[in-house]
Amino acid sequence: MDLAKRLGLTRGRVRIARQRYLQEGEGWTRKGNKILLTHAGVEKLLGVFQVSQEEVPETEYVDLVVVRFWTNPRLLGCVYAKDYQAAELRNYLPAKLVNLTVRETKNFKRGMLVPAKKHPGEALWSLACKLPRYPGRF
Repeated sequence: MDLAKRLGLTRGRVRIARQRYLQEGEGWTRKGNKILLTHAGVEKLLGVFQVSQEEVPETEYVDLVVVRFWTNPRLLGCVYAKDYQAAELRNYLPAKLVNLTVRETKNFKRGMLVPAKKHPGEALWSLACKLPRYPGRF
């Protein structure tokens, strides 16, 4: 998981703190073109940003049901699965709808159950699994 997203910071601020306070090998390693923080490195950066491990918000996972297709081909209107009622597909108030971003909406159908995740500080939900291979089913 990306530490910058979890803390609600930009990657640039985390990169500057990593360069300033951590050494390669003990605080972080490079794997290909990715920077991987060690456990000790994460703990030290949390201390630099004055955040305890308990205060770091976690990614939220829920099940959503598709009820609306927007004009944007990468956006779906969904409701929480616990609030879903099949007879009301057209009558959901905009306040109850949440927006889900996907790569393409081609294989999604109305009434389809979709696992979603939301990172702290983000307004939109994103798909928590692969895109459906067939219309209406994973």
